[in-house]
Amino acid sequence: MSKKGTITFNCRPDYDQDVADVRGVVPTSEYSFEFDHSEGMQITTREIQFHFNAFLRSLGYVIGNDNNGDWD
Repeated sequence: MSKKGTITFNCRPDYDQDVADVRGVVPTSEYSFEFDHSEGMQITTREIQFHFNAFLRSLGYVIGNDNNGDWD
């Protein structure tokens, strides 16, 4: 069993968007990060949440970042 991989979050809206103003067009956004448990890395749900929040920021959502991303 492989102990490494990539987690990817993406948003690919329908590009048949009927929007007269380009500012209303939703862009495509993709965010991914790699992990490798075979090298001793351990990934927690809190770390995945950190990356998911970064993905939401790329879509324009205002997501706070407690202590600049520090866990404790």
